[in-house]
Amino acid sequence: LYQVLAWYIEKVFPGSLGLPQPWYFPVLPSFWFPKAPLPVEEHSIQGQTPEQSDNAKLECFEHAPMHLETSVKLRQLTKKFRNGKR
Repeated sequence: LYQVLAWYIEKVFPGSLGLPQPWYFPVLPSFWFPKAPLPVEEHSIQGQTPEQSDNAKLECFEHAPMHLETSVKLRQLTKKFRNGKR
């Protein structure tokens, strides 16, 4: 019982790191039936990586070293603010 209560409190009040869930999150359909991840596309038709095609000015872009193996890939990472802006 204490473990379930600690898990719930940690989800609702995550501290300085993390996003707080609403107090009623266990009854939300998104909690029980999460959305399936989007399929990953290896490269776009133009031969560019998504980082290049989504970034017209190529700001903050650095090609990955060819001798290293990719361990983590982030795709379409955005931040949505409370007022709806991204």
